[in-house]
Amino acid sequence: MNAKNVNKVTVDGVPTLQFTLNGRGVVIAKSNQKVNLLEKYGVVFLGAEFEDDYTVELEADPDVGMPKTILFGYTDHPKIVAICREFLLQ
Repeated sequence: MNAKNVNKVTVDGVPTLQFTLNGRGVVIAKSNQKVNLLEKYGVVFLGAEFEDDYTVELEADPDVGMPKTILFGYTDHPKIVAICREFLLQ
């Protein structure tokens, strides 16, 4: 899994990360929800168009009452998570 053409841009006043993944465009807007998922579980939402291709299984988290969960359209790939971590947590 390799991100190409990584760019940080502003779209409608919102900081956004754009890149190409396996020939398809990914747009990640900075949001608290995305930061929370990244920090707590180390996952990144790639977009609805990736839901058939990428899934991440999260173990149950009794501290927050969450059962074992499958997230569609997410990745925990270290390279993608590192790129997004740098962008979302700066």
